[in-house]
Amino acid sequence: MTLLISVGLIAATLAVCDTVRRHLIPLVFSVDALAGKMATDALMAFELCATSFEMGAIFEHHGLATWSVGLFCLSFYQVSGGRRENLCRVSVCVAL
Repeated sequence: MTLLISVGLIAATLAVCDTVRRHLIPLVFSVDALAGKMATDALMAFELCATSFEMGAIFEHHGLATWSVGLFCLSFYQVSGGRRENLCRVSVCVAL
């Protein structure tokens, strides 16, 4: 049960931060302006720290194998940028 809660928190954090980064930050700040870049950097730092804390809880309670699978999935998501079309491209490269 704790694994589902941790995975849910990670997924919710990624979804909220991704939505804020794509929709709210461009509306409030100019993306090229310093304030827009700082807001994006702060959001990315929060996203990575929150998911890292939850990955630590997964490692502590469920072991190395589960943590490794989670780390692979999280890295896969970060490399693809979270977009569906990028996920397809990255999965083809991993398959090769």
